Amino acid sequence: MQQIAKKKFLYFVILILIVVVSTFIFRNYKQKEDSLNIYKVQRKDLEERVSFVGRVESEQRVVIKPGVSGKLVWLGVKEGDYVKKGQAVASFDKRELERNLRKYLNFYLKTRWDFEQTKEDYKDFEVWNISDTEKNRIKRIVEKAQFDLDNSVLDVEISKIALENATLTSPIEGVVTKVEPKTAGVNVSLAEFVIEVVDPNTIYFGFEVDQEEVVKIKEGMRGKIELDSFTGKQIEAEVFYISLTPVGKEAGITYLAKASFSNLPEEIKTKLRIGMTGEIEFKGKSLKGVIAVPVAFVEKEEDKEYVYKLIKGKKVKQEVELGEEIEGEVEVKKGLKGGDVIVLP
Repeated sequence: MQQIAKKKFLYFVILILIVVVSTFIFRNYKQKEDSLNIYKVQRKDLEERVSFVGRVESEQRVVIKPGVSGKLVWLGVKEGDYVKKGQAVASFDKRELERNLRKYLNFYLKTRWDFEQTKEDYKDFEVWNISDTEKNRIKRIVEKAQFDLDNSVLDVEISKIALENATLTSPIEGVVTKVEPKTAGVNVSLAEFVIEVVDPNTIYFGFEVDQEEVVKIKEGMRGKIELDSFTGKQIEAEVFYISLTPVGKEAGITYLAKASFSNLPEEIKTKLRIGMTGEIEFKGKSLKGVIAVPVAFVEKEEDKEYVYKLIKGKKVKQEVELGEEIEGEVEVKKGLKGGDVIVLP
């Protein structure tokens, strides 16, 4: 009997604990719910902020490709080197190209002499006492000699271009970011060879803006960039370009915008890399010291807006005149004052 009594007592204690805990949880929930449903009106500053994700890019970024394939006999740069505009960076074997140029020069001279001889042989054919058919035949002979001469000139020019292209130069000033292959003395095809140069002075932050947001930014607008690689450090930036036409083929219409870095800290400048991602934030319209309430507390009926004031524990419908809406809150020009308490409709 004593054992049964102890079990009943234990069950009773557990039941009491369950009731107490449930009551505590319910009261906390009710308090939170009430705090979400009630809002105390006060004056505040409203400020719109718009932000976009993007990445670091460069205006001056080139990939140097050879005009010929063959043996790479000299490689003058490595990754990380700084090059000047017009500086030679690599060279291919020129021996075959030089021989081709000499061959085409010789062919040009021969063709030139043949052309001069043809002109001399038929210089007066138009006044000869021959038939029109014979004159046309001679005319075609002279024209063919001219075509042969023109083609030989083109062969020489093409050979000269190929010889010049055997030595590669950088079209811009900047840092060498990629070199393939790494060493000279190997045969490479056009697809296998690449030297990439980036001008670090033209680095910018590129981001895409949808059509609803693009009207909120303009060239010259200043913002702050926080890169994922430098968490907590904000970099000043200024928009210098917004595309006139949409970019990409994804769903929705977006426009490309570019922002230049301003006052870039040295510890970030030396570590900045193409492709780094981050977010740029701009301040939009703002209102100082205005009466404002969350938009959710406003109810609209026909062409009028209302809120429900809490007066002596009762909900009283109050007409209001609204102003700007910023970041989920709306300015109240008339109908409320600081200290008023409103509840959700």
